[in-house]
Amino acid sequence: LGALGAHTLPRLQVLTLGGNNLAGPLSPKWSGLASLQYADLSGNRLRGPFPPSWSSLTSLAYLDLTRNAFTGRLASLGLRNIAGIKALSLANNSLSGPLTDHVTALTALTSL
Repeated sequence: LGALGAHTLPRLQVLTLGGNNLAGPLSPKWSGLASLQYADLSGNRLRGPFPPSWSSLTSLAYLDLTRNAFTGRLASLGLRNIAGIKALSLANNSLSGPLTDHVTALTALTSL
């Protein structure tokens, strides 16, 4: 996943890679995908902390990270910066910390 960076797909709006047995950490390079609106990375073997740089994906409306091995505190996701997000799925990971502090800032959120 690290080989794909924002420079290779600058206009990408939909990223659907769920259930592909992808492994490893998410690349911070993906944070440059400024047009990304929909990201389904569920059902893979992605691991490690969520790159803080992903909080710059302010166009993101849908993010599904279920059934992976992400670790770390929810605060590190930078959810407050993605205020327009409508659907967020984080189930079946190893994330820790309170969620309420971060979700209250997501006024567009309709599915959690």
